[in-house]
Amino acid sequence: MYNSDDKIIRKIKDSGLEVKPEEWEIMSFSASYVEKSDKEILQTLVDLDLLMKRFFFSIMRKSKYDGREFFRNCHQRMKKKYEFLLPACSNDYERNKLNIIYKNSLFHHEEFYIQSKFASDNPLITVLMPTFNSENYIAETLWSVFDQTCSDFEVLIMDEAGSSPETAEVISLFEDDRIRLVRNETRLGLAESLNEGIRIARGKYIARIDADDLAREDRFELQADFLEKHREYGLCGSRQHHFGVDNDFVHEVAIEHEDIKAALIYGCEVCHSTIMIRRDLFLNNNLFYDNTKKAEDYELWTRAVQKFKFHNLKEVLGEYRIGADNITKNKFNALSAESAEIASNNLLKYLHVEVPKIHIPFLTGWENRFEEVDSDERKSALKVEESILREMVKNNIEYKAYKDSSLLMAVNRRWRWVLGKYSYGHELEEILTVDELFKEYPIEEVKNARTFSFKESVKKILKLFYSPFKHGMKYRIRKQIWDLDGHLNDSKNDILNHIRDSEVRLKQYLYQIQESNNVALIDEMESSLKGLEEQIVYLKGIIGSQSTVIESMIDSRVYELEKNLSQTFDSRIYKAEQIINQSFDGRIWKAEKNLSQTFDSRIFESEKNMNQTLDSRVWKSELYLKREILSKIWVLNRMLASIESNQKNEDIHTVTSIYGSNFYEDNQYGSYMSAIEVFKYLLPVYNPQSIVDFGCGTGTWLAAAKQINRSLSVFGLDGDYVDRSMLMVNKEEFLPIDLTNEIDLHRRFDMAISLEVAEHLDEKYADTFIDTLCRHSDIVLFSAAHVGQGGDGHVNEQPLYYWIEKFEKRGYIWHDIRNIFKDSYDIEQWYKDNIAIFKKKIIIYCNNYSI
Repeated sequence: MYNSDDKIIRKIKDSGLEVKPEEWEIMSFSASYVEKSDKEILQTLVDLDLLMKRFFFSIMRKSKYDGREFFRNCHQRMKKKYEFLLPACSNDYERNKLNIIYKNSLFHHEEFYIQSKFASDNPLITVLMPTFNSENYIAETLWSVFDQTCSDFEVLIMDEAGSSPETAEVISLFEDDRIRLVRNETRLGLAESLNEGIRIARGKYIARIDADDLAREDRFELQADFLEKHREYGLCGSRQHHFGVDNDFVHEVAIEHEDIKAALIYGCEVCHSTIMIRRDLFLNNNLFYDNTKKAEDYELWTRAVQKFKFHNLKEVLGEYRIGADNITKNKFNALSAESAEIASNNLLKYLHVEVPKIHIPFLTGWENRFEEVDSDERKSALKVEESILREMVKNNIEYKAYKDSSLLMAVNRRWRWVLGKYSYGHELEEILTVDELFKEYPIEEVKNARTFSFKESVKKILKLFYSPFKHGMKYRIRKQIWDLDGHLNDSKNDILNHIRDSEVRLKQYLYQIQESNNVALIDEMESSLKGLEEQIVYLKGIIGSQSTVIESMIDSRVYELEKNLSQTFDSRIYKAEQIINQSFDGRIWKAEKNLSQTFDSRIFESEKNMNQTLDSRVWKSELYLKREILSKIWVLNRMLASIESNQKNEDIHTVTSIYGSNFYEDNQYGSYMSAIEVFKYLLPVYNPQSIVDFGCGTGTWLAAAKQINRSLSVFGLDGDYVDRSMLMVNKEEFLPIDLTNEIDLHRRFDMAISLEVAEHLDEKYADTFIDTLCRHSDIVLFSAAHVGQGGDGHVNEQPLYYWIEKFEKRGYIWHDIRNIFKDSYDIEQWYKDNIAIFKKKIIIYCNNYSI
């Protein structure tokens, strides 16, 4: 179940802690993540972090010495698990999310926290942190606070009544005299708990942070510096990064005070867990959280922003953790409804805009209610919304509650958001005037039918005829491009999946070897892995650049084609209309016929030219990619086979024959590429479940077959001179044997193969060798060097009919498959010249006649 030499697992067992079987698996490296989704991979690292923290906190409470040692081991395990999971992620976006989760974890640190910074007797800042059952992530939050470049603060923790005892126990592990823990004797709720914190805080400034979020190391320094230099400001926030298994998003809040003030009409434009406030301004203005509100922070900001200035720094100074326990559906619905009421009050109080009661639910900034109703109700609600926005701008001219440009920005954001053309938390590129806004982004309405003149009616009829040709041809052309693009993407995805599969398997082997503590093998593996990673990075760059070039080429061709078609259509339509204007004596039908012929001819030529160009470009690109990829897969298979051999402590045989390592090194790659191309055709045709290779060398053809079909059973035979360290198949799948002898394995295979082997055996052994092949299968894939081909150790080069006659004497029919592969760039020439299939005749006896 687990490695008894594992320090972490041994310490957990010695501490008497209970561990479930699935938890052992999370901590180990035995599980494969090749077929796992990105979400499962990321969740594994999250689960490992929580699991090891549970063990660490328990051990640390009993013995600080043992706990600190255990922490170091946990750091190493977390780092290795992160490196183990990283290549299993499907793309850079997911790898970046995994990296963020790792860097924001407790065990990203090498040693457990020791205080090294101290505050003054009258700290400049009070860090206000409410807690309730916060043991899972409060350690990371505290650490990010203690790592601040500005150390002159106290950490005021308001622990709610009824909170888990584990929360206080985790806090107590951090021996830092800046911590000030207050336990509420009665259940106050979040709002009132924060209010009490504001009252008893000793700092000039109060920095808010939640017990599962993190702060950038210079956050306090930057915010305190801003407030010191700008006395008229009472709040300084920042942008915030949202991270988690399903999230990697930066909330880009407004920066300037007037923009924040206007944006607060509809939603919370302040990231609560990043703010620093001037304490005396809040106390003097009696600004406290309303404990009757669930959106207590949003409601407070709408009042406070009318008293003093707000500012958000452009920097991302906070990390907001998104997890399973952030918010329930019921709370979300309550917050949504409450935010709509707050927005309604803002409009009435500051802009004197009264919102119809039935429309108030649509004002929420938490969800787009316009998308949840049917089309008729949506259209009606949008008309009301438009009138409200127009009235806001008009009334602001009179009441001057907001800066005109800032309110216009808020109106632009609001209208584009309800139409689904903008997402909150991002910058807005273009700010339009009210009239321009509703003209550029109109409400979709049913168009009224309009009357047509006789001439317009004729044009409409004419367009009725040519439209199917125009759009039909465009569709057929686009479909060809889609098919072509899909084929290219399929090829690219298959290649990337092969790389990912091999890369992850290699990582897994590495960590399994590390667990076995084989130092020499670990050093060898790490060196090989470093070289492999460089090759993979280079390879992925090639794939990306090729894909970009092809996509750009396709887009360019489509653009040119559509431009040519449009010019042709417009020109022909104009001429047809001229003919109609001159006379209406039946020429419309003639014009339609002429148009059809012209369109058919032009479109045919366009399709032909584009197909020729695309086919040529795609063929060349795929060919280049294929050669690059297969070479890397060949290297991977070589390394994996070597690793498997080393793991099983196989002996490394010395090479005594002329067919030594140099011989196979020179021929393996070409042989492997050839085998891939041949088997891609043959395996689906004959569907063998078992293959035997007589004269397999290092097993390149068998390895290629298994690369295409992992479930294949393979077996290879060759002389004892084959270097076992170079085998690309398992030791159990190889038998050293003299091929000149009669061989009987006492079983038959679905296919026997022998490629470029027979010419290496003296002619007196030719019949014996063919008997061996026929003894083991009814289907034989065979090739042997023809006369004059030349090569190392060739002693029996013969024309093809020489071998055909020998097989025919044994009841086998020759199938010439050379034409199938003659144009393949990836197959070595000698295989293309000599390859053949020999299949045994099936004889049925009926009334003394053989059929």
